[in-house]
Amino acid sequence: MNCDMCGRILEFPYEVEVEGATMQLCKSCSVFGRITKQPKISVIRKKYVIKREEYIDFIVEDYPVRIRNARESKNLKQQDLANKIAVKESLIHKMESGNLEPSIELAKKLEKFLGIKLVEKQKEEHQRVKINDSTLTIGDLLKVK
Repeated sequence: MNCDMCGRILEFPYEVEVEGATMQLCKSCSVFGRITKQPKISVIRKKYVIKREEYIDFIVEDYPVRIRNARESKNLKQQDLANKIAVKESLIHKMESGNLEPSIELAKKLEKFLGIKLVEKQKEEHQRVKINDSTLTIGDLLKVK
């Protein structure tokens, strides 16, 4: 559709009364008369989903067995292992019995000394929705989850 006055292609035509005649005009030509009907402009909000991958360290489930087997294969007592890595003997006992999960730092120290694998990396994904418009509706939040 073209503007009745200047001939431009109309995306959003204004219905304007110019000297008694009703015309379909562009925005710039609509100043020459009285606007009777403004165009309906629909607002399109674009959503962007931003995915971010993150790797987290976690302790393997069978850490008590791995620690005990590695210690015994090196012919060490719990007390000897504790002295070598500078921790209390009770801590080694609790880890081997499964009553205490070692921290990531302690697990890495045990890995290095015993030559075993206790810490593994797990991929974790985070999603964030970015919307061009600054307003969020309840529906937007429900779709994210």
